[in-house]
Amino acid sequence: MDIYAIRLNNMRLLVQRAGGRPAFAKKINMNYTQLNQYIGKNPTKNIGDQAARNTEEKMGLPHGWMDTLQSDTELPPLPHEAGNIVTKPRPVSLYDEGDELDEDEIEVVALRLKMSAGNGVIQWESDDEGKRHRYSKRWAASLNIRHPEKLTTVVVEGDSMEPRIPSGASITIYTHITTIRSGQVFALDYLGEFFVKRLFKEPNGVRMVSDSPDKVKYPDSFIPAEHADSLRILGAVVDVKYRPIDGPWW
Repeated sequence: MDIYAIRLNNMRLLVQRAGGRPAFAKKINMNYTQLNQYIGKNPTKNIGDQAARNTEEKMGLPHGWMDTLQSDTELPPLPHEAGNIVTKPRPVSLYDEGDELDEDEIEVVALRLKMSAGNGVIQWESDDEGKRHRYSKRWAASLNIRHPEKLTTVVVEGDSMEPRIPSGASITIYTHITTIRSGQVFALDYLGEFFVKRLFKEPNGVRMVSDSPDKVKYPDSFIPAEHADSLRILGAVVDVKYRPIDGPWW
């Protein structure tokens, strides 16, 4: 089997894992027509080096994965749910307590939650229209945040991390932290899906845990050490903000 036949086999496996061609084309940022030329019933184009490397990068796979014959039993395991980050990151600004508020801002006491328990770059783009969170420098210092320019915010969806992170909550992520500390909550990229999960390092891999007590709906996911290259830590969750109502009822 030549290199092009191997890549065709592997890409078709990834398409099955992604849930079909449209979903896969979106994940790897490829035109649907071009994808069909690569993996259709009668392919008209070979999967070249550039397409293979792009697929590996977008799917969070190690370099060269597309060039080695794979089977469906050798694919890295996916969690039992879709990613729960639903927005692009939004900028965070720091201010001194004596600074005046902007005209569209008010100061509100925030309730913070206590947590009891490859070579790519971050794939998100800045959302300039997103509302900026405002924090004091004292807050940043209390959390030993020495690089406030590496703070960003996203919104999460779903109840897998409740009660600590409710669905619809806006979380602040410190992207300077990209190494795992067992028991802490991180934003992560796994096989092209973005998650917020509690991570635990184990001798033979990493365990992804949801805070939800419903372990039937949200069982733990284990990432074996041999698939560690498919996991990328995007940052540590350092703050959670949640507005429990859609608007005023009065």
